[in-house]
Amino acid sequence: VRFVINTHWHGDHTGGNERLQAETGCEIAGPEEVRRAAPLDHVLVDGEAVRLGETAFDVVLSPGHTLGHVVYHAADDGLAFVRRMPRLAAVWWWTMPLLGGLAAWMAIYKPF
Repeated sequence: VRFVINTHWHGDHTGGNERLQAETGCEIAGPEEVRRAAPLDHVLVDGEAVRLGETAFDVVLSPGHTLGHVVYHAADDGLAFVRRMPRLAAVWWWTMPLLGGLAAWMAIYKPF
């Protein structure tokens, strides 16, 4: 393992980062919010490109599951690493209050 990219900060996605890095020396990258749960070597931002082998992925801010969640999209190769698709009830109950309500969420949401 040489490179790990995270989509968001939740522990079920970042929980093994530190150990994996200690055991393999891999680089850890992801959105800024990942620092809430794990160390990062490189912060990935909306619009940045990440290359994994021959495939170039665009980093796309895609809040919803978390405020800083990102999607990795390789349009030329027809690939994407995407978030879980939240149900409206889950989005309203958990995400909306954190983001200031539906209007605030819609203002930052940018589908690709």
